[in-house]
Amino acid sequence: MKSKLWIYCDMRCPLTLRMENMLKTLKRRRIFVTIIALVLYHSLSLIMMTEAYAGEASWHASGASAHVWRGISRHDNVTIGSGVEFAAHGFRTRAWAFVRADELDAIGDQGLIAETQIDFMYRLPVRSYTLDLGYSEYMFNVGPENTREVFANLVLPFRRYVDVMTLLAYDVGVHEDYYLRSGLRVHGEIFPSFTAFGEAAMAAAGNGFSIGPKGGMHDYGFKAGLSHEINQRLRWGVDMQWTGSLDHDVLPKQRVISLLTFRLAVDI
Repeated sequence: MKSKLWIYCDMRCPLTLRMENMLKTLKRRRIFVTIIALVLYHSLSLIMMTEAYAGEASWHASGASAHVWRGISRHDNVTIGSGVEFAAHGFRTRAWAFVRADELDAIGDQGLIAETQIDFMYRLPVRSYTLDLGYSEYMFNVGPENTREVFANLVLPFRRYVDVMTLLAYDVGVHEDYYLRSGLRVHGEIFPSFTAFGEAAMAAAGNGFSIGPKGGMHDYGFKAGLSHEINQRLRWGVDMQWTGSLDHDVLPKQRVISLLTFRLAVDI
């Protein structure tokens, strides 16, 4: 009798552990989806209750040949992203998630959504420049640990068609260090409702943020694109980006050095 009981437990335990892991994964996804739903619901409620201000709401979608984040190759396969954004009285809430195209037909143990980002921002009410102060939450199903950061994003007009862009972000979660990126953006209307732009930027990162053995000059990037406003609510755009490392001791050579992205936006 004891021998039979031992065999029974030995066969059941792996299955029990697998079921427990599945339940934990489902629980995390439910919590994650619930948080996003609450954020979007309360943001939309704020906009709908604001009668003295015309709030904004939009839905975005994108398809890219790869996923590169601040010079780091996250995925070298085609990715599909979607998100929503709400704004009122200078406050903006944005939620964005993307999936790998090769995982659309099979949800693995790590889940279908590869990465999700939720942003809370406030834009200062000034006309001479644009300054966004915000907080971002990053959630990953595969790869890096979930983390969060505070940031300031400045766009300063330099000439009629030229802007100076500066982003300063400080990770307050896992890395506890800074990322600083600055560059120029040239833009202008080339045909009625068609706008072209070009960007050039480089960045530095602290030792905590860097995936290399030290901090310093991190990455550079060039981007060129075209956007078209079809009507007051619908617009699309396409851009090509080239990126690389400024110091391989700070950012080791990455798999992806160029990517093509198509974007679609609809005002709700």
